[in-house]
Amino acid sequence: MDHEENIQAVGKRLDRPLWVVTAGDSRERGGLIATWITQSSLDPAIPTVTAGIAPNHFTCELIDRVGSFGLHLLRVDQTEFIERFADGSGRERDKLTGLALREPTHTEGAEPPILKDCLAWLDCRVTARLGRCGGRTMRERSRAAPGEPGRGSRPASAAAARC
Repeated sequence: MDHEENIQAVGKRLDRPLWVVTAGDSRERGGLIATWITQSSLDPAIPTVTAGIAPNHFTCELIDRVGSFGLHLLRVDQTEFIERFADGSGRERDKLTGLALREPTHTEGAEPPILKDCLAWLDCRVTARLGRCGGRTMRERSRAAPGEPGRGSRPASAAAARC
């Protein structure tokens, strides 16, 4: 095995959770699948997450415009969401059409679309853009309002979905 193959082999052993990232306003909305999401604060008084989102995505444009996004941790049985949010561009179709969404709960700023059916969700506000890293822009260091756990016990993962 050469050096590059060794690196790929290690990467395949990592089992990253699958998240749906959503953003939008009254005119447009979108979503994508992400695996580069991490808690960036241990302080419960300052809940923050960091998300690595490729800048070419329509959802990234929406996040930049509205300053907020939703994070949805998928259940292991939600493989249909992977295709829905990974295929195609939100510039061409509304990936949220037909999905059950939570009613907005606040009026200040744009509230991201929040999926009703997922393992857990967070409502995030962008507080900083951190720069480029590995083809992604570490765009969001975000205050996260806690969502609520849904039904199910295990998150979907990149390894299980063969992403």
